[in-house]
Amino acid sequence: MADNAIIYDNRVLTKVVLGVAPKRNFFKDTFFSNEIQSSTDTIQLDIDAVGNGIAPFVSPMSEGSVMFKQGYNTNILKTAYLAPYVNITPQDFMYRTAGQNPFNAGNAEMEVITRHLVNLKRAVENTEELMCAQAVINGQITYEYKVGDSVKPQSITYNRKAEHTIALTGTNQWGNTGSDVLKNIREWRSLILKNGHNAQADVLVLGSKAAALFFKDENVKELYSSSKYGITKMEVSSDMPGLFSYGYIPGIGTVYEYERYYDKAGQSVNMIADNAFIYGASKAGNFMAYGAIQNFDANAGNGLLPTKMYASYINKDSKNKKVMVESSPLPCLANPNCVVAGKITE
Repeated sequence: MADNAIIYDNRVLTKVVLGVAPKRNFFKDTFFSNEIQSSTDTIQLDIDAVGNGIAPFVSPMSEGSVMFKQGYNTNILKTAYLAPYVNITPQDFMYRTAGQNPFNAGNAEMEVITRHLVNLKRAVENTEELMCAQAVINGQITYEYKVGDSVKPQSITYNRKAEHTIALTGTNQWGNTGSDVLKNIREWRSLILKNGHNAQADVLVLGSKAAALFFKDENVKELYSSSKYGITKMEVSSDMPGLFSYGYIPGIGTVYEYERYYDKAGQSVNMIADNAFIYGASKAGNFMAYGAIQNFDANAGNGLLPTKMYASYINKDSKNKKVMVESSPLPCLANPNCVVAGKITE
């Protein structure tokens, strides 16, 4: 996928911004690793409706046996649109920025613009990650977007079966006497196989409280205390803060604890609830879609449709400059029943 930039020389800024080490995003990279681009502001999402039918037996002299046609349902979804920007002035180039070498004689303007573009790019990627998390956890995405001075709600539903939103009650609540964590997970694995067209669940994601209850279970303790089960080593992600890997459990998949915060109206909000769990298939045909960026400069003459456009525009009076990133993302759950999700209460 290509990203474009518009400034003094488009290709130069593209190389500068994209030369910064990319920030990984767990839900997007795990469940929506494939990307597609559209030349319009809509995506045609084919929800797979192919069943698991078997061919019936017939006599060799028979003309055959009719089977019902199976195919897919098509939904036309409109992509979201993001265009965060900051205004900078010549004064921003006169002083050393945070972390800048005071003896650096480089292009101060380019450094300031690049720093803002990188921050805006990461803000867009944070929103993408939040959208991906909502799609996987809730089976739908809800957000608000601005039209002039008004704010309008938007909801995108992927028609996940209601039984894939799990409510653990009674003794099934993890941490209670009689609960059986591994039994629950194997039941969810079967549910995904049945409704998700044989999608193989291979990722278990736990909030911090859910992870503590997971390891409180006696059967789980036995798994991790015995080397005969072949659980791989546990580790902390070096490039994704808040992600902890607890190894691969045969028959279940890789277990993660995830705790990541984003800023909403000045408040820090966890990406997932601390008692949440998500169990699903990482290879189920889902993808990240990008609609057309509605800006004449988006193509920038190289013939590629960008997933993000980096731009810098000088105002007429040359007193300030707008630095902006534009993108039109949408996570697409082509197999909405490849995941089960819910919350655990003690």
